[in-house]
Amino acid sequence: MDKQKSTGHYLDKTNNWLLFICLSGALAVGLGAFGAHALEGQLSPKRAEVYSTANFYHFIHTLLLLAVYLLGTLRGWNGKLLWAGKALGLGLFLFCGSLYFVATRGLLGAESAGWAGAITPIGGLAFIVAWMLIAFSFDASKSNV
Repeated sequence: MDKQKSTGHYLDKTNNWLLFICLSGALAVGLGAFGAHALEGQLSPKRAEVYSTANFYHFIHTLLLLAVYLLGTLRGWNGKLLWAGKALGLGLFLFCGSLYFVATRGLLGAESAGWAGAITPIGGLAFIVAWMLIAFSFDASKSNV
């Protein structure tokens, strides 16, 4: 594992991954609770569904990112697995983030920001790429999965 020196301490770079995963999970819980309680009755049924979709994908892909972290830590990191993690992070930001924004833009006074929905498919593509990279990240002939 690559090490970096920071203020005299060696930090495993994967700690940054774990921190991101934990923050993403906490954010997913917080945004889910916010959507269920603070936004109740504030959103149209369609926008509430969009918000719920964002939260569902946020949870699923945070858990997948945790699985990537565990695979890399336990079985060894490779380029495909590293890029899968990066693609998942990008997908969380673009897909989930844009859906959260689209669902709440009326409350945020940003109703005219219709362009935000155009970002969502880019995040979805990042999720698809991540799943494919995970699928091809290990050589089955070496039975290391």
